Amino acid sequence: MAIKGNVFDVSSAKDFYGKGGSYEVFAGKDCTRAIALWTKNPSDVKADISDLNKDQLEQLDTIYNTLYKVKYKIVGVMDYSKGIQSEL
Repeated sequence: MAIKGNVFDVSSAKDFYGKGGSYEVFAGKDCTRAIALWTKNPSDVKADISDLNKDQLEQLDTIYNTLYKVKYKIVGVMDYSKGIQSEL
């Protein structure tokens, strides 16, 4: 899964992110928006955060820095040179 352009290896938490897991909707996708909004709504599982407000962006930074960067290894970077993409 990716957040803020960084791809995280969440394979150590396959019970959550794998098939049938409570966060499986995030697997293989850039889910920056969903993380910022703290939702699992499939329509929010995308990189675009252009319409989020200051509080939502601050929440994104907090979750990104205190959970994902601490718990999971960054294994890649998204290439958005051809526009925003959701699928990894």
